[in-house]
Amino acid sequence: MSHGFIRRSGGPCGVLLAVFALASTCEARPAEDGDPVGTWKLSCVCPDGKSRDCVIVVSRQDQTLTATYKADGVTRAARSVSFDRGILSVKVDGDFAGSKYVLTYRGRPGKDTMRGDVGWSYLWASGSFTFKGERIVVEGEVAAR
Repeated sequence: MSHGFIRRSGGPCGVLLAVFALASTCEARPAEDGDPVGTWKLSCVCPDGKSRDCVIVVSRQDQTLTATYKADGVTRAARSVSFDRGILSVKVDGDFAGSKYVLTYRGRPGKDTMRGDVGWSYLWASGSFTFKGERIVVEGEVAAR
């Protein structure tokens, strides 16, 4: 009895192989909602009342995340990067007036946006403020869309 199905040789395994072969030939796939990898331009108003921007580039090699941080024309590697329960955390440090400071950016990335807070410490003072960000494409970077 025929139920309108066409039987082809190879069975389900042949179909799966064809699907995997097709998927492997696709170009870069779009950034998924919540994927932290990419270039993020973050904007905030600091406690001193000044608006500031920075760019954080998050990369993945195997299971390890790394990041670079660029602000005020200076680029440096992040001290630590993690992505846990949908929250990206990037810790950077720097020097101001001869003393070290630490900034910890914590945000929840969406497909093209991120919001969160920046924890800061400098000498004996510390605090936090909010930031908002967007995923950007830098010239020479392969678009993930």
